[in-house]
Amino acid sequence: MITFANRPLFHNPLSWETGTLVASHAAGKHRVQLPSGEILSVQPSSTGFLYQTRPADADGQYEQCIVAGDKLVYDPDQICVIPYVALG
Repeated sequence: MITFANRPLFHNPLSWETGTLVASHAAGKHRVQLPSGEILSVQPSSTGFLYQTRPADADGQYEQCIVAGDKLVYDPDQICVIPYVALG
């Protein structure tokens, strides 16, 4: 179980969301599964990035992240970095 920033620019842990890191089909990558069973999807937009959800089997480039220390790195082209903390 992890907790992560609910928006890339807001680093206030009091409003963070929880989820679970699960393996992606892509080697070395992960996905964040939310308590609802859906997968976190980080979509690029004209104003930065949008958090959306996708079905549990979604495993596209916007659902995949790389774990880098205490950060989840999404979208290799535009780089969205989300702070997270492992729980338990």
